[in-house]
Amino acid sequence: MTLGLQQAILQRYGQEITVHTGEETSQMWAFLQPVREINGMSPLPTPLGMERQERLRYVGKADLSQDALWVEWQGQGYVPQVMYPIFVGQKLSHYWGILIPREEEGT
Repeated sequence: MTLGLQQAILQRYGQEITVHTGEETSQMWAFLQPVREINGMSPLPTPLGMERQERLRYVGKADLSQDALWVEWQGQGYVPQVMYPIFVGQKLSHYWGILIPREEEGT
């Protein structure tokens, strides 16, 4: 699949996101989808028991695993929990990952 076709598919069916790296921001397109568990919630274990935590599945061209990088989508901030490069043959095609809510600075 050519780069132009991938970008056209992202722009038609994806969502616009803002990628923040330090003081710089850039607009990009990606596929984002909530990760749902059987009961519709995404519980995570904590020392005090299970806690609901929203997670998003990410498919896009940006490598979000870099330091000090976060994504803004629909007014919410997210950081990568995991991020994997996906190759087609020897060529990098895109990245797949899971995003979790970003902790606000000072909390």
